[in-house]
Amino acid sequence: MRVNVRIAVAYLFASDGQRPAANRVLEEARVELQNKPYAALKLDVRLAAADVEKRSGGQPDRAQLLDLEKDAETQGYILVARKAKQLLAAPPPKSG
Repeated sequence: MRVNVRIAVAYLFASDGQRPAANRVLEEARVELQNKPYAALKLDVRLAAADVEKRSGGQPDRAQLLDLEKDAETQGYILVARKAKQLLAAPPPKSG
């Protein structure tokens, strides 16, 4: 399955309250990219994992988001860096 499709499927699972399934799909995408030179897709998977965590009512790991922001900026992926920064600044979603 293509990585972009996996990311979309993960968001669908997350929106349906199936965070474990979303995390599993994103982990599969991460493993698929492990030895490949697709920097942008690797960053997208990391961003999606943090976003799914946040949207599911969790709190993404702050250190991982800071690393993502730094890596994206360093590699020239400014939009990903900006989105990571927004996730860092956003309050947790309200439950109920």
